[in-house]
Parts: sequence; C-alpha cells; structure tokens
Amino acid sequence: MCTATYLPIATNIFEWFQVRRGLATGIMYSGTGLGGTIYPFVCTALLDKFGYRATMLSLAISFLIITIAAMPFAKRRIPLAQKQVGEQKRHERQKVDWGFLRSPAPWIAFTFMTITSLSNFLPLLWLPCELASPQLS
Repeated sequence: MCTATYLPIATNIFEWFQVRRGLATGIMYSGTGLGGTIYPFVCTALLDKFGYRATMLSLAISFLIITIAAMPFAKRRIPLAQKQVGEQKRHERQKVDWGFLRSPAPWIAFTFMTITSLSNFLPLLWLPCELASPQLS
C-alpha cells in the first residue's frame, strides 16, 4: 500500500513546489534513504525479539496506519477535470505504437535494468538480516 501511494505523492511535489522544488525533492528522497537505512535494523531487532509472524504483522499494520494517516494530506493543487454528464470525450487517447519492441534495444535495456535492480536491492535488503541471524554462528 505504501508503494502504491509513493509515486502519486512524489509527482505532487512538481505541482506544489515551483521555487524550491529541488529542496522539496531532496527532502523527500532523503526521507526515503533514511527509511531504507533504518528499516533493516528495525526488521532485524523485531525478528530477533518477536519472530517472523509477529514482525510481518506489525510491519503491515504500521504501514497501513501510516498510509491512512498520510492520505488526507496528499492533495493535488490542480484538481483533475471533471467530465460533465453527456459531454463527449475531449481528448481521444492515442493508440500506442508497440513497434519499438521489435528492435533489440528496449529488450537489452529492460534486461540490464532488471539485473541491476536485483543485484542492488536484494543484497542490500537481506544481507544485514542474514548476517545478524543466529543460525550462522
């Protein structure tokens, strides 16, 4: 749920901040980095003290509460246009030309992005938990 709200809130920065947009974006991403730094330590401490099931339930409930508490503050500055009853579509959605997928360039890019994401994210997330695990002793 937190992930589903991250992108809309991150894009709202560009609506709300005109003059100090860089500062606002920096604060948002520093919060993301700080959370990513603290999260493995909190996870490890909870796993050691309460076990897997209680840890996952407590994290899920805390994420739900934080997300619900933050949602009233995630408002758009520019409201979305409302469609009037009986009004025809103003803008027809253009069809996407998927022809670019016939060339090897996007597939190479997708492959390398996937490999890079897996090689960065998974070890950084699970390595601290595995190293702190008592089973390795």
